[in-house]
Parts: sequence; structure tokens; C-alpha cells
Amino acid sequence: MTGSRLKGLMLLLLVAIVWCLTGAGEAQAGLAGQIIQVEGQADLMKKGQLPVVPLKEGDGVEPGDVIRTKPESRAKVKFIDGTTLTIAPESRVGIEEYMYDAQKNQRNAVLQVFRGMVHAVVDKVIKVEEPDFVVKTHTGILGVRGTGFFVNLALMYTDLLVELGKVSAKNVFAEVKGEVTVGDMHFTRIGVGLPPTLPMVISEKDIQNLRNRFAPKGGGQASGSGADALLSGDKPSGDPPPGSTLQTIIDTVKTTVTTDRQFIDPPRKESGPEPVTLAFTQDYAGTYIKTSQSPFSQATYFSPSGASGTGTREGVYPGRFTATFSLLAVSPDPNTFSPESTGVFAAQMAGNVSGLRGADFTGKNIILTADSAGGTHFSITGKATILPNGNLVFTPTSGTFTLGSITGTVDPLVSTWTQTAIGPVTGTSGTPGTSAAFSKIKRQLNQRQLASNRVRRH
Repeated sequence: MTGSRLKGLMLLLLVAIVWCLTGAGEAQAGLAGQIIQVEGQADLMKKGQLPVVPLKEGDGVEPGDVIRTKPESRAKVKFIDGTTLTIAPESRVGIEEYMYDAQKNQRNAVLQVFRGMVHAVVDKVIKVEEPDFVVKTHTGILGVRGTGFFVNLALMYTDLLVELGKVSAKNVFAEVKGEVTVGDMHFTRIGVGLPPTLPMVISEKDIQNLRNRFAPKGGGQASGSGADALLSGDKPSGDPPPGSTLQTIIDTVKTTVTTDRQFIDPPRKESGPEPVTLAFTQDYAGTYIKTSQSPFSQATYFSPSGASGTGTREGVYPGRFTATFSLLAVSPDPNTFSPESTGVFAAQMAGNVSGLRGADFTGKNIILTADSAGGTHFSITGKATILPNGNLVFTPTSGTFTLGSITGTVDPLVSTWTQTAIGPVTGTSGTPGTSAAFSKIKRQLNQRQLASNRVRRH
């Protein structure tokens, strides 16, 4: 081989290496991971937008994507840093950010669990001052330092169980002080508006019960009670043996989280006061951010980080509050929304809720109406739970929006609204029955609907 040909081959090899390190890397820059297992029915919302597409093995996932599993269905993701995430049935997980640079040993991973349960194994632990792998939920922020852990969501709390490694846990609202570090074979719970409980020991049997929830159909279920029953929000059948892990967890949670007691030891119906039905109303004003992508038929209206608005509630645990929300508006027409805007968001909520005085009040068919500075009007119906500490969780079940002559829907599966009390809670001063303010809002909704119908007819 001549010297010139050898130089030519070396030059081609150098070009190939440079292409692999630059061009190929750029082509994969947006890839966060790959689906390596799907069982049953699961789908993917690319960039969090409709329409959904069926999920299959080999699909790539990117920041902004949302993975959803149906009943009796599961999915598993392997991310670019080797981390695996197994998603249980009836769960919803969003990939907010995911960057990994192996050469610089840097990572920035943020996942959002909207619903259900996940099991994560973070094999690569990078020693940094702040966690570079974060999991967010509706009540907590988890900073992962490795290695294997479970996250389970219920309506009013998030449960974290660490099998191996360390995970820090704190409330999603900075106003709620308190942070714990959960180590090997320990558990904590983060309630709405509450700091995480002190870590409690769990057993191998508890972990096995959790693993069974991710096992393929027909794989069997471990018998007995354990953290699996505790995580589901149901009290296990029968009494745990004295001194057992589960009994220790139940006793500790009863003692340290009295406002969350109804999930462990609900009041017995045969004794105590009868539930009452009360009316409540509230007003809220704050800033919002709206984002939309081509073809601009969907837009997400969400509160900035740090809860920049305040509201006042009357009737049931009255007082002042901040709100965190994210509402997905879906239009039947393209080019409905602008790419991005911000402004003032004014909202009202009203309805009837039932419960025991001094305990939680819950109601269905609660009405949330809101108006943005850009002219979008929302009308959303859902379920609301008001806690004795003044916090509120609103779960949408259906909703519509109007913008000019356009009427669309609000996706209840990905829309959220939660509140944290910031002022004194003065008790359940509400009166039985439907309040006048609630009736006024219903009349306004009917008038808006009639006006919207007239616009569509013309």
C-alpha cells in the first residue's frame, strides 16, 4: 500500500470518527430513551400533544413526551444513561427534561408522574451537590441519588419507597418546609401541603408486594398484607402481627400525619357526628403562561413556578391560598392559539361538599370557571377535596373553553389544579345547601353556553 493511499484511508477514518462524534450525536440529541417492553395497551403523547399514538417496543421517547398505560397494561423505558423506568397499569408519566453527556459525566433528568405508580432503577450515580435526577409529583419533589425506588400516587399524597440508595423528598411547594433523605428499605409519605413523614423501615415482603404490581399478567400476587396495601390507600384486611413492619408504619403514620388519618384509619360510620353538606365559593387571580406548538390546535395554560397568584375561599375552611394549575385546551381548528403568551388569570370555584366538621370535605360536580387576559374562557367540572389545613385538590372530569367564536374541550387527563393555604383557616362556617354565589356562577355558565351556541349557529 502506497503512502498516499494510506494517508487517504486515514483521512477517511478520521472523517468517519468526527461524523460519529458530531453528526450522529446531533441526530440523537433530542432522544431521551427507548421503549424496551410493552404489555397490553399503552400510548404516547408526543410533546404532550394529541393525538395519541399506540406505544410499541423500539419507539424512541423525547423530552416533552407523555407515556400512558391502560388497565392491566405496563411499559418499560430505558433512558440514554442506562436508567430504567417501569410504569405500572393506569399510570401517566411525562419526560420534562433528559440530558446526559457521558464524556463530561453530566446529567439533567426531570420526570413528572401525573398518575399511578413507577419503579425506577438509576444505575449511574453521579456525585453532584444537587440531585441531577428529579421526579416530580402533584405533592412532592424527589431528588434521586440512586439506585432503586418506587413512587406511588394517590389523590392526596405521594408515597416513596426506596429499595437501595438514597432519595431526598420534600413538598412541591417551597412554602412547606421540611426535607428528608430516605435510605435503603425505607418509606415516606408526602401529603398535600404537608412535609414528608419521617422515614420508616419496610421489609423485603413489602418490596415483593410492590414488584408484583409490575409483574406480567398471570405472574401471581404475593399473599398477605404489606406496603402494597398501604400504598393503595386501603386498610389491609385483618390486623397485622404486633411488631411487624406494616404495623409499625401504620402506627407511625397515625401519630405523625394526623391530617392524613383518613387514609389509614377512616372514621367509623356507626359512631360520631353525621356528615354535613356545605357550600363554598372562592376567587383567585394570578399570572399564567400559555404555550402552543404547530399546528397550534392545542395550548397549555399553566401557573409559573413559585405560585404567583392568591385567592380567597369562603364557606368551608375559609382563608387565603395560592394555586398551581395546568390546563390543556384542545381546539377543533388549527391555528387557534399563538405560540406563547402570558397575562393575568382570574378564576372562580364553587359547589357543595360533604364531610365531618374538622375532617376532609369532598364534592363532585364542582364548577371551576376561569378567564385569561387573552380572552380564553374555561368552564370545567370536577371533584374537589378540601382539607382541614385549608389545602384543596381539584380533579377535572370534563371541561370546555371558548376563544372568540371557537369552542373546544379541556383534556381532564392531563389538566390539574391544586391549592395551598397561606392564611388562617377559621373553620367550616359554610351553611347547608347551595350558596347564592354558586347559583350565580351556574347562571353565568348557562348564559355563556347560550351565547356560544348562537355564535356557532351563525
